[in-house]
Amino acid sequence: FLDMSTSQNLDVVFVSDGLYTGRGFRIYYQHLPCNRRVQAVPICGVTTGKQYFTFSKSEYEDQDTCTYNILQNNTNACGIQWTFSMFELLCGQEYLLIGSRQYCGALTGYFGSEEFQNGKLAIVYRSSGSSNKQKGNFVIRGQQIKDCGTLDVSKVPAQRKISRSDCNIQLSDVEGFASSPRESTMCAYVIHPKPGRCSLEMRFGEFNISSDSQDCTVDYLEIQEHKYCNSQLENRII
Repeated sequence: FLDMSTSQNLDVVFVSDGLYTGRGFRIYYQHLPCNRRVQAVPICGVTTGKQYFTFSKSEYEDQDTCTYNILQNNTNACGIQWTFSMFELLCGQEYLLIGSRQYCGALTGYFGSEEFQNGKLAIVYRSSGSSNKQKGNFVIRGQQIKDCGTLDVSKVPAQRKISRSDCNIQLSDVEGFASSPRESTMCAYVIHPKPGRCSLEMRFGEFNISSDSQDCTVDYLEIQEHKYCNSQLENRII
């Protein structure tokens, strides 16, 4: 997450030579409450109905199966939004099941959403029971959400065409979307802090800013003095 507790604003700058051929980028951003941090719960069989949750595998690495149950905390909640803060599971030996989807491999930074079924949702860790003790680990953070459709970054409509002269976009909402400009060689997105919100979460769906150099010197997206290009932020969260 990006610290906003002491910042006047956060500048996200897109720079291009005007010849880039990538798909560009689409971002979902959200200001997070100052008290959002939740300690990881490493207990198998735990059930929670809290708005925010954090689960980890570290304390039960020798168990073959562990289930976390998330209960719908109110009738307006339609599902959960989750992020792998750390994720390294050995494919073929272990995986994490969220809804009907299995996850394994190196997926730190990946995110997604899953709808409740009959008011609940299970997250299940499963291992093959192999004697190999070199198993992986994970930390998953999430929250219950009210609108499951808004988090699909891939469906965000393309932003209007922006000329060089007016490409300074103010993002003043608590949450929203931003897309790469279609006609500009430089564009600044200014995100303003919000009272009671200390950090910012940015989720990338599409991200493809073609660059001939690996150090992103020509075409790139710059966030807090870090430059990103090619597919470095594809389906990632920062």
